Parts: sequence; C-alpha cells; structure tokens
Amino acid sequence: MHGSESGEVVPTTTLVLGHDHPDDRDQVNRLLREELLGYVVDVTDAVAARAHERAFRDIQAAAEGRGAIEQAEGVLIATYGVDEDEAFRRLRRASNDKNVRLRDLAHLVVGEATRAGSDCSRQVDALLH
Repeated sequence: MHGSESGEVVPTTTLVLGHDHPDDRDQVNRLLREELLGYVVDVTDAVAARAHERAFRDIQAAAEGRGAIEQAEGVLIATYGVDEDEAFRRLRRASNDKNVRLRDLAHLVVGEATRAGSDCSRQVDALLH
C-alpha cells in the first residue's frame, strides 16, 4: 500500500476503502466485493533474488571471459606488433564479423597460439579473417 513499508500493513477491504476518495468508495467497494477475483501476490523478494542471481552470473562470466580476452590481446600484440587498443579492436571486429562471442573467439586465439607456439600468425589470421 502506498506510503507503507512491505509487511507493515495488511491491505484489508476496510483499509483500502479508507484510503479512497469518498466519491469513489461505493464503486471501489462494489468492485472489491463483486468483480475482483483472484489474489494479489507480492513477488518483490522473488524478483529481486532472481535479478541478484542473474547479475552475479553475468559478472562472473564477464570476469572469466576477461582473462581470455587479455591473453588474446597479448597474442595479437606479439604477433602483429600492435598496441593493446588495436589488438582489442581487431578481436572485436572479428567477433562481430563472424557473429561469435568475443570471449569465445579469445579462447580460440589463445588455444591456437598455445598449439602453434611463437609462429602462430597463420592460425591467428585464419581466426580473425
């Protein structure tokens, strides 16, 4: 109920009618007694809990992906002699062009660089172009 904390008041018919404009009380009373079917359920806590869980999962996934992205940037820096910003731009462009998540592409780049060693430019080129 507006102006009250959750759980502070029980919204009874009498209380609701007491907070309506006097000209509306007969109509509201009729609606409450004759036409209102069902229940009102406060799902605020459940919605907040789900939002918190989702935010936690998203933040965790971003943190996990960030390590691979930074490693892939390092591969591009070493392979092409570019700076960090340019390495990220190239990863992002390839991710967009190939419609692949950036962190997934980063894992592929790091994996190829690990397998191929210092001469990984051909494998990295294939992933980026």
